[in-house]
Amino acid sequence: MRETSKKILSFYDQHIDEFGSGPRAVGWSDTKSQETRFAAMCKVGDLDNRSVLDVGCGLGDFYIYLKDRYQGVEYTGIDINPRYIEQAKAYLAKAKDTGATQHYAAENERLNNELAEMRRQLAELASRIPIESEVKRRPGRPPKAKAA
Repeated sequence: MRETSKKILSFYDQHIDEFGSGPRAVGWSDTKSQETRFAAMCKVGDLDNRSVLDVGCGLGDFYIYLKDRYQGVEYTGIDINPRYIEQAKAYLAKAKDTGATQHYAAENERLNNELAEMRRQLAELASRIPIESEVKRRPGRPPKAKAA
């Protein structure tokens, strides 16, 4: 395994060990910053009945974000960290949510290296997306009621 991939895995393993789950476990400072980035990514267009490939999916939080806002999203998440994939699958199974079509952990060195490089490049591109100071909901899409 490349040194870059080892460093990435180590970084996120430390986050899982320290924070368990939630935005901090995948390197976000809080839910708001995570959702702000998700909102920026969704500006590509209407995602109703579309397929989304989430490279570097972490715990699959982007799927939950998409599911709450769009109809019929087909989601596939891949990550180089098998611990994230295990947690994402366990969470979705517990929630009895079968909408996330698949979550994969990269299991070979070449794919791990390619995913690490792709994630680095995507992060660089995403950092150039202007971010609004406040996440706004799309008109006509009220938030789902939260269970008490």
